[in-house]
Amino acid sequence: MTDQTKAFLLTLLVLSGILSSSRLHAQSNTDTNGTWMARGYGWVVEIDSETIKMYDITKISCKANVEYPIEMLSEGLSVSNDVLSMKQGITIYTLDRISRLPELCTKKISKKNLNNSMYNFEVLWHTFNEQYAYFKERRVDWQKSYEKYRRLINNQTKRAELFATFYQMLEDLEDGHVSIDAGEKLMKKAFAKTRYKNTPDADFKGLRRAIVSKYLENYNTHNLSRTIWGKINEQVGYVQVNSMMVQGDYGITEGMTSKEAKKMYYKTLAKSPDQMENEINGMNNTMLKIFNELGETEHLILDLRFNGGGEDAVGLTVLSYFAPSARTIFTKKERIGDGFGPERITELTPCGSAISR
Repeated sequence: MTDQTKAFLLTLLVLSGILSSSRLHAQSNTDTNGTWMARGYGWVVEIDSETIKMYDITKISCKANVEYPIEMLSEGLSVSNDVLSMKQGITIYTLDRISRLPELCTKKISKKNLNNSMYNFEVLWHTFNEQYAYFKERRVDWQKSYEKYRRLINNQTKRAELFATFYQMLEDLEDGHVSIDAGEKLMKKAFAKTRYKNTPDADFKGLRRAIVSKYLENYNTHNLSRTIWGKINEQVGYVQVNSMMVQGDYGITEGMTSKEAKKMYYKTLAKSPDQMENEINGMNNTMLKIFNELGETEHLILDLRFNGGGEDAVGLTVLSYFAPSARTIFTKKERIGDGFGPERITELTPCGSAISR
């Protein structure tokens, strides 16, 4: 073999290696499998061909949170240049590929730490310190909160006392979307140690039933009164939407008890590859029934006073039936460190059956 031939073959091998490496790199850039770190939100996500596993992470802790079958989110996943977009409902989360699971996430939290009051306090404080976005709006100095409440606990602090401390610290935020729960027995002991009264919730269920009974002679319901509708009179229709979740068609009938309905809901949910699509489709089906029955009324009351919230996508589905034209509903951006990510705009698009009056 001549030197010229050897050089030619060597060049081919080098080019082959470069092309092969390029193909592998291209595959890694577009493959959803792997480990990902969310921009904001405090998540690490592991994805393989069967499951999506999510971890909650702070600077001092990491704990496996939930695991989904890949079918539940696969249609909402896309990758470009090792950046994963994960769409859930109307929200798009952005995650960056990382080479491996952070070391914190590979270590099981010891039983000693799980039951250690100071460790649990540190994890809670760091979670909010790294992820909560509204300290400025709530006029809360979180470092001062640390100093104020940290001195109230030690290694001998009992669980009820610890919960009471957590509760008081989070109450200072005065944020209705922030809450902490535990078993009823523990909470009862904890509230006895705070300035807050553990008073029963108002009887919202009884109140909404009284309203329906007073104003609607005949009415229809969906999923054990998640949605109720009827005519107050020939000119006025009434719609009561009491939740922005559990609105899917899960086979729940009005003759079921709450326990039976809950069992049916989780049974159907376990077989469903796309919970969000079920919720949106169920809400659409219900709204179409409502408009078929109440569409000729001159006025339509939408009562959301007893709505405990749920999925934004379900709420937008309801609003789409009342929107005469497209409009911006809200903007959103995630907190990343001491700053924020890009602003995302959420638009409301009228549905084809939107009310015209």
